[in-house]
Amino acid sequence: MFRSPPDEPFADAALVPEDAQALTIDDPDHDEPRFRTLGADPMGRLLVVVYAMGPGDAIRLVGARRASPGERAA
Repeated sequence: MFRSPPDEPFADAALVPEDAQALTIDDPDHDEPRFRTLGADPMGRLLVVVYAMGPGDAIRLVGARRASPGERAA
């Protein structure tokens, strides 16, 4: 479900949490601190990005996908 299609590289998706207008929520169903962010990548595509916090300030990108029509309306 959260695979990045070839036209949406993880390198672009990794920048979504830095979007000033992004919305981020906790994803509590995991053993590690994990978050879901809805925001724009550098190309202006609205994506849902899931990432986990690792040791220190490390961020591990779990997955990314284009936002659904309902998510885009939010």
